[in-house]
Amino acid sequence: MEFEDVLEEVGGYGKFQKYLMWLFLFPSTALFSFFSMNLIFLLSTPDHTCVIPELESLALNGSQAEMLRGLVVSRDECSVLSPWMLNKSRLDLLPGGLLNVSGLLNHGLERQPCEKFVYDKTDFDETVPTQFDLVCSHGHLPSMLYSLCTVGSVLGTLLFGFMADRLGRRITFLTLAIVALITSCGATLSGNFIFFAVLRVLTATLDPQLEQIPYIIMLELVGPDQRTLMMGVSCLSWTFGMCILPLVAYLSRTWFVLSAITAGGTIPFILYWKFLTESPRWLLSQNRLAEASAVLRNIAAKNGVRPPADLDSKLERVQLQISAEQKSEESASMLDLISKPNLRKNLLILSLLWISNSCSYGGLHINVENLSGNQFLNFFYLALVEIPANLAAWWCMNYFGRRWTSVFFHLLSAASCIAPVIAPEGEMCTLSDRYMRILRSF
Repeated sequence: MEFEDVLEEVGGYGKFQKYLMWLFLFPSTALFSFFSMNLIFLLSTPDHTCVIPELESLALNGSQAEMLRGLVVSRDECSVLSPWMLNKSRLDLLPGGLLNVSGLLNHGLERQPCEKFVYDKTDFDETVPTQFDLVCSHGHLPSMLYSLCTVGSVLGTLLFGFMADRLGRRITFLTLAIVALITSCGATLSGNFIFFAVLRVLTATLDPQLEQIPYIIMLELVGPDQRTLMMGVSCLSWTFGMCILPLVAYLSRTWFVLSAITAGGTIPFILYWKFLTESPRWLLSQNRLAEASAVLRNIAAKNGVRPPADLDSKLERVQLQISAEQKSEESASMLDLISKPNLRKNLLILSLLWISNSCSYGGLHINVENLSGNQFLNFFYLALVEIPANLAAWWCMNYFGRRWTSVFFHLLSAASCIAPVIAPEGEMCTLSDRYMRILRSF
């Protein structure tokens, strides 16, 4: 007897599961997209301009100041010659459209790094890069933080995935929610970039399990026929959160406000403690039959179903089966993933698929500020197109299966990545790139 057979007898998809789906899975996944993807707006880097206070003391008119500024400031606004190093005896040549501006320069001068910047405030009053001047020689730090967060996610998957299997889904989820609230609030209050980066990397280690555990709990509480539905609801709720995030970022104006709002999104995770149940299947795997029985009886009561009289005896048989499966798994090792041909093939295929998904989806959204137009609307459009994509994938999986659906959408994504590269230069290339980005998000 399978655990799913027992679950069907107490209601495989009744009021209890629907209650958890809409009040736990949907909001937790939507809020997680806030929590996970806000870094894209926090690290938004607007155009910067080097500030030269000495120019004001030279009492030049607008055209003179503009011409002199073009002479002393590099094109990338990162290095500067001090106006006091110029040949001031020739400043009077500036008003007539000076042809030989090199005469203003004293020989042997070297540009110095700009020490102060002003930033374009069209989209934000302040972001992390503008507060900590992460431009020019420090311009690589935002990209490096993205990379470190990715590494943190990989480590967190291994560490907290093991924790969820050993301590339980419920306690792991709630523990990670508390830690996430602490680290995200700490990052919001950080006074320097290093402290901010360390806390964001620690937060990134929590991301995979904060997203996956609600989905796993629901999979273990519904029958096999509803598992595709759970995945569809999870994807749609993620998309819903992604559509709302740019509006929140637009209204926030500063990274502090946006970070505080998204950090507060972890508070509802903690409030789930009172009504979130532990997975009965996990309880059986830990030889906690009495607790599993109590959970299933509670599910039956909320679903309006009378549990079978021999529920405990059926659970005992399921527990024996799970124990047998665990013993067979204990004889396996990580080396089996490489030594056994079928496992090695599946590992390679799945790894490549996840890498391609992460690069295309994550890279597309991280690069949203470099797209033409309003970055908030661009982000919203990229998120909005996921709604028909999720519905189409949901329908295809039901009728064509997961494998061929995955093949089709990966080929579609690959085509959308290649199309802008081979498109002819010019306006059509720009339009092609724009539409292909939307298709790639689809």
